[in-house]
Amino acid sequence: MRSSFCWKTHSHDGYVQISGFTEDVPDFVTHNLRVGDRIIAVDSTLGKMWPVSTVDGVVSSVTTRLPGQTVQLKFERVVEDGSDLRVIDSLDTKSTSTDVKDSLSKSLIGAYSKYADSDTIVDGKGSKDLLARCRGILRRYISVHDPISERSSGIPALVADRVLESISKAEIPLDPVTLSLIMNAYISCDQPNDALRTFEGTTGVKVDGSNDEIDIDVDWHQVNGGIQRNEECLNLVTATDVIRAHAKLGDSVLVKKVLSAIEDDPDTVDEGRTQVWSTNVKPDTKCYNTVLAAIVNSNNLQDAENLFEKMCEPDQHPTCPQRNIATYNTMVGAYARAGRRKDAYDLFTTMRNHGFKPDKYSVTSLIKAATQEADFDAARNLLIDMKVAGIETDVVAYNTVIKALCLKNSWFEAKELVAEMESRGINPNSKTYGLLMNGLLRLNKPGPCLTLFESACADQRTASLMENVQLYTTAITASATLGDYERAFELVSRMSFAGVKPNIKTLTALMGSCISAGKFDTAMDVYDKIPNPDGYAQTLAIRAKCGMGLFEEALNSVSISIKSGENSLSGKQLMQSYNCIIGAALEQEEFLLAKQTMDNLLSEGLIPSKKSFQRIIDSLDLAPARENLEDSGEKRNMNEDAQFEYLLGVLDALEARKLSCSAPFYSAVLAEGARSGKLKRRLASIISLARTTEQNSIQLEENENITTVAPKEVTTWLGLWKNYAGLKDRLDDIQLQTIRVNINGRELRSVLYAERAVTFGRKKRKKTAPKRELPTLN
Repeated sequence: MRSSFCWKTHSHDGYVQISGFTEDVPDFVTHNLRVGDRIIAVDSTLGKMWPVSTVDGVVSSVTTRLPGQTVQLKFERVVEDGSDLRVIDSLDTKSTSTDVKDSLSKSLIGAYSKYADSDTIVDGKGSKDLLARCRGILRRYISVHDPISERSSGIPALVADRVLESISKAEIPLDPVTLSLIMNAYISCDQPNDALRTFEGTTGVKVDGSNDEIDIDVDWHQVNGGIQRNEECLNLVTATDVIRAHAKLGDSVLVKKVLSAIEDDPDTVDEGRTQVWSTNVKPDTKCYNTVLAAIVNSNNLQDAENLFEKMCEPDQHPTCPQRNIATYNTMVGAYARAGRRKDAYDLFTTMRNHGFKPDKYSVTSLIKAATQEADFDAARNLLIDMKVAGIETDVVAYNTVIKALCLKNSWFEAKELVAEMESRGINPNSKTYGLLMNGLLRLNKPGPCLTLFESACADQRTASLMENVQLYTTAITASATLGDYERAFELVSRMSFAGVKPNIKTLTALMGSCISAGKFDTAMDVYDKIPNPDGYAQTLAIRAKCGMGLFEEALNSVSISIKSGENSLSGKQLMQSYNCIIGAALEQEEFLLAKQTMDNLLSEGLIPSKKSFQRIIDSLDLAPARENLEDSGEKRNMNEDAQFEYLLGVLDALEARKLSCSAPFYSAVLAEGARSGKLKRRLASIISLARTTEQNSIQLEENENITTVAPKEVTTWLGLWKNYAGLKDRLDDIQLQTIRVNINGRELRSVLYAERAVTFGRKKRKKTAPKRELPTLN
């Protein structure tokens, strides 16, 4: 298909608009399209219809089609209020002027026209008609919303924004149904804060269930200030939506406070008394189930059990909300996640005794409980029982077992289960492939992981499943493991071309591939594209800076991260960053910077781990204690005096905080002294005499006040190294630093071997035979 029109992207709404037509344009194009019409979606071999907002997206879909293949484009025309969509071809380009209070905004009409039927008439008479049209638009977008799709995940929230703009311009109050739909649109797009702001701005009631006045949200009122408050919007449905929004944020405390406000039950929450929202609002089973699910997701099983016990059985007098199958399924799932298999099975039996028929959610929870204990035979039997009992078996139940098998490194058994699933007519989804790919990575098989990904992309039946940011990220991680950064960049290009937006995990995986290939500057370029880097991304950036030789900048990055507190490094990530800087600096003979980094590490209250000491050993290429400690004649390029000074400085810094070093590090220091000989061997010998185990050092500290001795001059190991000539005759009069070493049973032999190599024994004189007097001739 040759393009018959020109387009541009300079509209204020960010759409691709037709700006003109070519000379050889067919008649049917000019008859159906007009200048200003929008291209909103494209359909090609790369996937199903998805929204487009750039010219590049449209061009790539057209130019990459296969020979003879058609490319479908979806157009949209913005119409003014009062237009009849049945005669849209006869519309002129003149706009009609209508009263703002009785009209939809242009953006809302544009959104509505995408899903409107051909016989729908847009008019703006009356607030009820406006709210009815808004509800219709919201229902349409919520019903077709696919939260898994990266391309359309936020569309319902955008529609909700435009609905609020239209109602604000009309200066009319929201009704409870419209408010609930708006809140659901935000919640479905993972924007619960917007849902809560809309509730407060509409009802004037604080969402935390307190009596406090609501905080004026300047941004919200600046856009939606025309919406009149309506206290009638506070009902059970909208209150339940508030609970769902808090649950989305993971705040179970506020969930319980809102329930307390609904019930007028201050005992529900122990953090102050809440107000009574409305005497007409009484919680029902759905409200209780929402609260129960929020508490379960916060891993507060005790509160979940208390709320479950508060609900009554369906065969009892309904003095409180009654339990239903969703209530039981939530609790069975909670017990399964907590590893309480017996409780899960007992509650399942209780549910059946009360007349509830198990569904796929009930049995899937039991499967989860079985896999928690690695009882895969029981899990497989439950899958068979579902088929026998006529319970619909879905991919979620199979994925539960597949995930457990992959975590146990039983990948081939997981693959067999996938084949069994397909034989039953259940197709694997994107999560199934993600589990299998991650299972291969756990087995350190990045090559087969990429092969599985590419084979699924090449299959028409599964190609659409692979258009997933998690799967692309896993494939990029496999490329990073192989050190193939070019393939990683190719995968990023492919996912962008497919309309899948990379997330922070994708970009960090791309950084890892660049670092593995030694492309540190490219890794930093990728890092600059991350808007809010997390701790792992910062750790990779520090590694990249070390690879570029920017040690001071890397150390400053660690210090800034510690002081800022936002997106800061975790304790493990801090140690990894410090170890990386120390190791890279030592490899470049930046001993002063390595010492400064160690001092910063200790000043932050961190304790060097075995990996820290091993990184020093590897970076300095120190000889193991059991190798030949004599100088083999191969001269290393490293400044050995500066290296030995650094090792002594580490011992002094550790003793300043009464910390122990690892046995391999202690042995390596002695081995280095024995290998170099002369003064270094003499100091290594003295160090071996000062060594004490961690247990003995504790005993010495406990008994140090028992006897009183005259204080001695304290000298550090670095001070002894620099002033040995003046101190060697007064070693008995000075106090040297204690060497604390953590030694386990397997390391004791190597420690003793290293100490024996630096021990100066008393030399024994060789016995000589007495001279025999030769006889003389008289």
